[in-house]
Amino acid sequence: MAALTFRIKLLIAAALTLASLILTSDASAVQKGTKASPTTILVRDLAAARHLLHMADHDYKGNRVKAIHEITKAMHALAPNHKHAKPGQKTVGNNIPQTVSDKHLQQALMQLQTIQSQLGSANTGNTTLANSHITNAINFLKTALTIN
Repeated sequence: MAALTFRIKLLIAAALTLASLILTSDASAVQKGTKASPTTILVRDLAAARHLLHMADHDYKGNRVKAIHEITKAMHALAPNHKHAKPGQKTVGNNIPQTVSDKHLQQALMQLQTIQSQLGSANTGNTTLANSHITNAINFLKTALTIN
């Protein structure tokens, strides 16, 4: 039980670290007098959703991984030259309860739905392709959440 509590605290710490990095990058852009482009913001938000899916620790019959790949494709559609960090390999699976993994998937699903609505108002060249990939990711996540 103590190990489970530690893992949950570790996941929360990782999420807070990611949030602080995002806020720090926004703050530094404001200090420099620059404003992040809509595409940059969308790609950053997609990366945050993708990170949540990497934190989830269950297979979901491949649907979680398929959603991750679709998000990556959407990121590259919006910013073809974008470089993103690849998360480290997991050594052991099923370390957190499925309910916690499900919450990560649900949060990522909500973020993707928000991003998709924002994408409609963005004027970038590949929004249609990115939107298609996000729709696929949303569908994979909906399927994943039906799997026990």
